[in-house]
Amino acid sequence: MDITSFLKTGRFKDLSVGMSYSNFQKRKQFKHSSKWLYDDDNIESGFSIFWKGLEIGFRDEVIYLLSIDPYFKGVTITKKYKINRKLTIEKFVKYLFFAGIKWKFVSREEWEHECEIKTEGGVSIIFTFELDGLRISKFSVS
Repeated sequence: MDITSFLKTGRFKDLSVGMSYSNFQKRKQFKHSSKWLYDDDNIESGFSIFWKGLEIGFRDEVIYLLSIDPYFKGVTITKKYKINRKLTIEKFVKYLFFAGIKWKFVSREEWEHECEIKTEGGVSIIFTFELDGLRISKFSVS
């Protein structure tokens, strides 16, 4: 799954935050996807649909979140730079540079042990610092 366009635009294929669920349902690849409710007792709390490492979050019948799981095998930038949870910030920034993707650091609360990079498409990439090292924890736009 190449995420270059997602990082540049904040859109995944033709999906974007704000798209209605009825328009989403017209997409053939998602036709038979299952809904995972956030709260089984309250369907209005929202739900997610998962497809090949992509989480599509819905609230009030509208997409509010697109998130790519860095654990998903085969995530790349420009189809040649492999992304995984152990990728360093330095390498990731180089990959963004090589792909021509503009980015900036976003300040986070220092006690959260996280660092956020935001791309020109509004995609947040969160790096989490753990005792055993640094991990990419998510790519998301909301």
